Amino acid sequence: MLDFRLKRAQVALADGRLDEAFELFRDSSLQEQRAGQKLLTKLSVAFIRRGQGHLTSQRLAPALDDCLRAEKLAGNLPEIVELRSMIASQIETERAGSRQRSEQLAKAQEQMQNGWLSAGRKILAESEDQQAQNMLKNADMLELQNDSAAGRIKQALKTGQIELAARIYQNSSLCGNMSPESADILSLIQRQAQKKLQDCLAEGRLHAAASFLAQINGHVAQSEMIQPLQKVVEYCHKAVGQINAGAFSEAEINLRRAQTLLPKAKWLTEAIGQVKSTADTQRHLQAGPLGIFEQIDLSESPEIVPAPVKTARPAPEFLKTPEIDRHNAMGTKMRFILQMDGIGAYYVFGSDRVTMGPVSSTTRSDIELVTAPDVVPKQIERVEGDYFIGQTGGITSHGSRQLLSDGDRVELSPRCRFKFTQSNPASSTACLIPSSARFPRADITGVILMGREILIGPERNNHIQSGQLPEAMVLFLQDGQIRCRTQQPVIVEGRSVSAGAVLPMDKRIEIGDVQLVLSTQNL
Repeated sequence: MLDFRLKRAQVALADGRLDEAFELFRDSSLQEQRAGQKLLTKLSVAFIRRGQGHLTSQRLAPALDDCLRAEKLAGNLPEIVELRSMIASQIETERAGSRQRSEQLAKAQEQMQNGWLSAGRKILAESEDQQAQNMLKNADMLELQNDSAAGRIKQALKTGQIELAARIYQNSSLCGNMSPESADILSLIQRQAQKKLQDCLAEGRLHAAASFLAQINGHVAQSEMIQPLQKVVEYCHKAVGQINAGAFSEAEINLRRAQTLLPKAKWLTEAIGQVKSTADTQRHLQAGPLGIFEQIDLSESPEIVPAPVKTARPAPEFLKTPEIDRHNAMGTKMRFILQMDGIGAYYVFGSDRVTMGPVSSTTRSDIELVTAPDVVPKQIERVEGDYFIGQTGGITSHGSRQLLSDGDRVELSPRCRFKFTQSNPASSTACLIPSSARFPRADITGVILMGREILIGPERNNHIQSGQLPEAMVLFLQDGQIRCRTQQPVIVEGRSVSAGAVLPMDKRIEIGDVQLVLSTQNL
């Protein structure tokens, strides 16, 4: 039996079937025979030779396998040690080359991501790696895309479509690109955007300037040429709120700040003169007899105090103090639900002061939430474009209120939280996006604290972001009514209305492909 297996091993070795012969020599009884010992030596030499052939052909894994089998058969012979050393050296060389190729590819990738396509191509030019070849093809495709985007941007700028050019730039690989070509395209868009803003502001078309700022993307707006003009819009927006609140001296300061940034605007000079004159008149009135009379406490003069009202009916309107009238006026500002098919439904509050608390509480809040009835209600107040939060009744105390910034968390309880956002710095409108809060109505998406306008569109700087609109539209408050500014046709219950027309409440409205309703029911 042993002679037969030994004969099989001899035949396998003679035919070059070294693996078959190795399997037969796993039986230790073959190795104990003298003929088996001689055959074993020949087999180990054959493994060494085959391993050297694999190594010469750069087949490192088979070469290492043959070396290990020869070592298992014949031990640590000098030839085997030399072969193992050569294989280890070649493996280390392969690893070093692989690291070098990886670093080369990473460097080329970084150059291409930054827009330096020619530098990336130069790094990959001498590489025959398949991944490098794929990267070169991607670089060619990216260059074609950049050229196409640059051509469309230049064509849009020729026709005065700066918003379209900015949108193409934002959605292309040119955005964030550090190449000279991308920088030139961005500078071209910014120069034309600056000119348009300067023209709008110089002519006093503040709504057009604010709408234009809302439509251009962040990369275009983040420019030393445009940011001063953004500040002009912000100062004017604050001044309008201060004029409406009767703070004419503060409004004059903001208008003078705007004039510093836009010295050639004649209307600003006229507005400053009018506000200054009104502020002087206000100061004269406050220092005169009427101002002194306002400070007299009538309760200390029995002769002037009217007779007590015996009936329980409310006091007539003419007996209410100015402070009560002002507070009631704030509470009666516009509020409605903005329902947009496929986008969402939002509570919209136009007042400067909004309360939020449990729906089951004995005290009713503006924003009612599904939470524990013992949760303490909170109040958010808008003051000159800034938002403050505090407990109800204590918001006017500087020590008990906190300034809100974009991204802050508003928390009534650990299970009732909102995210406070101000998407557009040129607008005083803010949003409350629920993170763990729940409304009584399941279809409500969030809360909009409306200043003067609501921006709806595909860009991130809109208060409501939706890809259903090709470009931004603006809902703004004028004369106590909601109007719309958009390039899309506006249809109310099947009838087309003119641009800027009043949007009726509780009516079906179509603006382009978007259908919406301004609902005053179930508030």
